[in-house]
This record gives sequence, structure tokens and C-alpha cells, in this order.
Amino acid sequence: MQNRLRFNGSDPKKSIPLLCQEYDTCYSTIIDKIFSGITQTIVKCGKCKHESVTCNPFMTQSLQHKPTLVKCLADHYNENALDDYYTCENCHKKTKAKVRHMLVKLPKVLIFHIKRFDSSFRKIEKMTTFGASLDMAQFCMPDADPEIRGNTQYELFAITVHHGTLSGGHYVAFARRGAHWYNFNDEYFQRSSETQALKQQAYLLFYRQVE
Repeated sequence: MQNRLRFNGSDPKKSIPLLCQEYDTCYSTIIDKIFSGITQTIVKCGKCKHESVTCNPFMTQSLQHKPTLVKCLADHYNENALDDYYTCENCHKKTKAKVRHMLVKLPKVLIFHIKRFDSSFRKIEKMTTFGASLDMAQFCMPDADPEIRGNTQYELFAITVHHGTLSGGHYVAFARRGAHWYNFNDEYFQRSSETQALKQQAYLLFYRQVE
């Protein structure tokens, strides 16, 4: 547990390779090795334009609902205005700042959570279209070291689907094993197909890095 306290993703004196190395040392379990990625977050002050840079680990990415997964990701990784006022570490003034995230290190397994409930706790029933393959290159830091970043090509291998409402519902899953897809519903399962899996109103999407 003491090792975990050594990781400091906001130290401007440390290079990206050093931060990634320190993170791997501090978080060395098999779960971390498979599911952990690292993003670089840049917050730009609206007054003095100073940029505060932090590297943050993640295991799941929660995305606002959009018509397609790529649009969900573009919305998440594009520069956006912060909702709350930000106190700049450089000019020490409260301001409306902008924030942008970029991927520095990709995990072996990417998990996307599509937000299916709005601020009124109503379920969003619209589809988010997703594909059997995904290229994350456009969301990575442009000059990221490929050996640190990892392969940007991913393939879909599992989906979690929510049926019902916030007050009562049920989860089922679609998963791929070898060349075949299966539909799992509690203790029951049956053969399915990739075509059927891609038609689902996904709540969670699981992509694995192509070796």
C-alpha cells in the first residue's frame, strides 16, 4: 500500500515515460496490467492561459450518450469548458477554464460506460452505434511514444445491456469466445451472432487490444 503513495501524476518535472514507469511500479497487480490506462489532462486558464498538466490513471471511461461510439469519444476528448470556476495555479484567479484529455497509455482492455440515465433519472433509450473494431489513434497524445502508448487497434469482445428502468431492471450480456458470440441471461445462455450483438442498446462495451 505504501508504494501507491509514490505516484504523482502532476509533477511537471517528470517526463511521461518516467510517470508511466512509476505508475507501473506502484500499481503492479494483474488487474492493473490489463485494465489500467493513463490520460493526460490539460486545464487552460481563461485569463493568463497557463496550462496545468496532470497524468491520471483510469480503468473505465464514462461517456455521454451520442449517436455513435466515435462521437461519444470525440465529445469526451475534445477541448471542453469546465462547468465550475477554476482557480489557476499560476495567476491564482478564479476563471472559466477549458480542459482537454488525451490518451498517453492504452490498457489491454478498454471498458466504455455509456451513460443511459439523464439528470432527471430517465433512461435514454436511443441507440449508440458501435463497431466490431475500434482505432483509438485519434484520441492519443500526438507525440506519445508508441512503445508506451501501445497498439491503438481494438476488437469488441463483450457487451452489457440494461433492460428496464432506474427503479427496476435486469442486465444481460453478449460475449465472444473464439469465432462465436453468446447471449448470457443469468444461468441461461444461447448462441448468438456478431450482427445481433452490434444491434444492442449497450450500457458497457469491452474492447481488447489486438495483438
